[in-house]
Amino acid sequence: MPVLYSTGYDLVNLCIGETKKNIKLTEDILDAGMELDFILREYCDSKLPLEEDPFNDDTGRFYVLDKSQIEDNAWILLYLELVVATSFRNHITHGLTSLKILKVAMEISRSPGVSVNMGLDAYDATFYISYKDFCKARVGKEVDRIALVRRILDPQLEILRLGGYTLSSQTIKPSNTMDAGSF
Repeated sequence: MPVLYSTGYDLVNLCIGETKKNIKLTEDILDAGMELDFILREYCDSKLPLEEDPFNDDTGRFYVLDKSQIEDNAWILLYLELVVATSFRNHITHGLTSLKILKVAMEISRSPGVSVNMGLDAYDATFYISYKDFCKARVGKEVDRIALVRRILDPQLEILRLGGYTLSSQTIKPSNTMDAGSF
């Protein structure tokens, strides 16, 4: 699973194969005063579970963001672009403009003994991003995809760790199918 580590600078260093791409972060993406430098590294970890449909949850485990929350938080699209770029390294030349976010759900991890910051600013959260990728070279006929992104932030050490992967939306149990609404 690709993971991004950070230390205190203001560029995103996205390493894809032998290509290195720098992206200037904006205040829309990061909170004021917290400037981070992401360095891509491979990290092997078990895949995040997708045992139930995070977009149709009646247990309260997941929080589905509304349209304005997605539009007001540009970092959600950045997370999606980073996961797609690192998951499909051979097809990055096709660009990432063909991505369209449909829905976003989040789950806040609650580890015993660890203080929890709630809401979109949660220090330890998993984001489930339902999206369409119209790049056939990258995904073939399965344009409906889900990106799972785990964010762990240590504000004391100013370290941000992102890990994630993409999969077909058909991996959700058939009994809990998502509706294809978008904005």
